[in-house]
Amino acid sequence: MRRLAFAAACLMLGATAPAAPDFLLEGDAPPTARYLTGGVEPFAPATQARLDARRGIVSLGINTAWLVDSGIAREPFANGILAVADAVERGETPGAVILLRRPLGEMLPIAAGWMMTDPQRAHAQYSTRYELGELTGLATALPIALGALMEGRLDAESTLDSHLPWLAGTALGGRTVGDALRHRTGLPGEIGLDGEPTPERARAALAAAPLGEPGFSRHNDLLLGLVLSQVYQEPAQVLARERLFAPLGMAETSFGAQGDRYRIAPGSYSNFRGRLAWGETEDPLAAAFGGDALSGGLVSTAEDLGRLAVALVAMMRQGGGDAEQWEGALARGGFGEGSIGRDGAEGCSLWLLPDEWVVLVYLSNQAHPTPAAPVDPRPAAFKELRAAVEPWDAAVLEAPPAGAAAP
Repeated sequence: MRRLAFAAACLMLGATAPAAPDFLLEGDAPPTARYLTGGVEPFAPATQARLDARRGIVSLGINTAWLVDSGIAREPFANGILAVADAVERGETPGAVILLRRPLGEMLPIAAGWMMTDPQRAHAQYSTRYELGELTGLATALPIALGALMEGRLDAESTLDSHLPWLAGTALGGRTVGDALRHRTGLPGEIGLDGEPTPERARAALAAAPLGEPGFSRHNDLLLGLVLSQVYQEPAQVLARERLFAPLGMAETSFGAQGDRYRIAPGSYSNFRGRLAWGETEDPLAAAFGGDALSGGLVSTAEDLGRLAVALVAMMRQGGGDAEQWEGALARGGFGEGSIGRDGAEGCSLWLLPDEWVVLVYLSNQAHPTPAAPVDPRPAAFKELRAAVEPWDAAVLEAPPAGAAAP
């Protein structure tokens, strides 16, 4: 049964995941909730006035008449949105797309601010695609590696140099696959390259990297991708498409800027590229390994990432991987008590409440156009949004969301 959990989690949402709401608004000047409701006023007058004042900043892709009856705590919900809108007004962040997915499958999509400010201004839309940065490994390397462990294709106790011979004789080579999965190798967060990013230079940089205390490093996800490429004899990014994106119907998710570039939020100035990164990784090591890298360069939408997040929750609840594996791979508490997930340095976040089937997706190019944003609005926004979903938490479901098999 454990070996079937990964396949079930990946397949169960492919055809049945709910589509974006029909009343999702797109356009150059997104209105606030008031202009969607046809007279229904779900917020207190002072809160509604603050939303009205940000008419050109905030778009709620929901029918707020439905919001009145949804059980969500509406004032904290509005305050979470306004925490981001206020940061946009102060110039502290370009903008963000937020998705709250509640247990029965309904989605609360929110867009605030701008998807780009350089070379021109363009509003963030619910369909805007973001490069996920440090979330790439959570969305790809983690579930594929756990699937390989459950299938018996991969041994958590095998050393990295048994899969990657170029690490033989190094301290890193003696670390295990399980260490990389749980971010216990001691790799630093940043590893630079001299010159053009080539596989040879990247291998040398990894082999020579000093190891310190265990902690999150995107380079652990990079190592997992390289190992998985060897185990399956396929590029890791092909594995992600075949084992995750296609079964889950993630049509807007790809490595690199495929499709309409102007639906993709640009990142910050990339030193090794000499220009703005646009739908591509800003990490030179990930760029060096190309199709074998699962540590950067993944471009997706809030809706697609929400589908994957629900599959991850299903995987956890159905016994996909033991508790220790999930414990090390994901952080805790970023979306309140009981939440697990990750905040990426570039501005994207994914947080799960597995017991309640609640998912929070937050996509932003926080570092655009330069990485010197003075304030991160996520802590304040997440505190309010968690308070908003407390009514959801109060009624833990006996059954999973629509389209899912019972755990």
